[in-house]
Amino acid sequence: MTILDYYKIIKNSVQFKEADLVAIRCYKNDVKNMEGRASVNLRFERETNLLSEDIAEVKLITYLSLENDFFNFEIEYKGTCYKLDETISEEEFERYAHDQVVPLLLPYVRECISSLMSKMNIPVFTIPTIDVLDTLEANSVERVNSYNE
Repeated sequence: MTILDYYKIIKNSVQFKEADLVAIRCYKNDVKNMEGRASVNLRFERETNLLSEDIAEVKLITYLSLENDFFNFEIEYKGTCYKLDETISEEEFERYAHDQVVPLLLPYVRECISSLMSKMNIPVFTIPTIDVLDTLEANSVERVNSYNE
């Protein structure tokens, strides 16, 4: 086996392009008075908008705050997904785009937050990498629906 055989890349039927930073809203209070390790709160909102049967705009709004309001960030990114496989239905494409909002845009948010915190002289919090498959399973429509029953 050669090194080229070691890792197989599976081509996706949807291509993600054009990640754009839309907005940043942030502030810091007197972080010098922070005592010990404080709890970081992280929350996401996601949106999917079909622009056509084969183009979807995705948006991720990330809210990051430290308990006691030492700092707060709201960062909004958007991007575009293009359907490459004509056999995928419009519903499947929209669902795929919606399910992939966080995995697609989170790396951009992660870098932005780390950079901003460094520039604001705040101890840098790095958003952890996520397990995409487990995250998708935990947030699937079927699983969410089962909690509502």
